Amino acid sequence: MIRCMQCMEEYDERLDRCPHCHQQPQAPEPFQLPYGTMLDDRFLVGAMLGHGGFGITYIGWDTLLDQKVAIKEYLPMNLATRIDAQRTVTVYSDERRALFEKGRENFAKEARRLAMFNAEESIITVYHSFAENGTAYFVMEYIDGMSLKAYVASQGGKIPYDQALTNLMPVM
Repeated sequence: MIRCMQCMEEYDERLDRCPHCHQQPQAPEPFQLPYGTMLDDRFLVGAMLGHGGFGITYIGWDTLLDQKVAIKEYLPMNLATRIDAQRTVTVYSDERRALFEKGRENFAKEARRLAMFNAEESIITVYHSFAENGTAYFVMEYIDGMSLKAYVASQGGKIPYDQALTNLMPVM
């Protein structure tokens, strides 16, 4: 049995694609952690779920709790990158290092702030945070679903006010 790097479900390695998500293994982007990377001797890194201004979010597997997780990595593309799929993050220049370090500190604070709300029903649960590979990570609950951006796009670019209010009130 092997674990699919796209959905983290196990399947027979003799199959050419995952029977759960129907995906074939795809090569990661050069700036991503290589598939199968172990972080903190516990978290198996899979496919990228998304990336934005300050980092990358991956699907992952917590080998201790035996469950699917989301792993957020601090990697602001305007300050740093990963060269040739190496694990360690490289800051572009000494001039940008101070900004990178300050951002990494704020990223760690964000994980701690989110963890304070773990008992709240509508806020994601943060399980763990740590530093490794010259950057920072936090591991949180994985929720299978569609992003708000994708949902709005699927509704023709807008959703009715009442529906938006219903969806957003628990978060607010």
